[in-house]
Amino acid sequence: MDPPEKCKVEKLWHTQYSNDLRHHMLSKLVRAMIPFVDPSEFGEEKVQCLIKYGRKTEKEFFECADDTEEYYHLVAEKIHKIFLNLGGKRKERLKARVSGA
Repeated sequence: MDPPEKCKVEKLWHTQYSNDLRHHMLSKLVRAMIPFVDPSEFGEEKVQCLIKYGRKTEKEFFECADDTEEYYHLVAEKIHKIFLNLGGKRKERLKARVSGA
């Protein structure tokens, strides 16, 4: 995965935050969207869409956060929402399988 995009907005705390750390946070976001499945099962196009969405989201969080703590909080909150959403969808699929069997 390529490194995160450069920001249009430059804040003081950004200078103390390396691109490696941003790349790590981007990777966490993308892995949250495809946690238990082999990415090749999704197809290249869908994986690329998820990576693009992760990049956009990470960049927005990095630009709007006023400090490192807020940035971490925004990323963690998004990952939590992704897991809740995926958990709900997983339950719906299981329910559909049980009622269809």
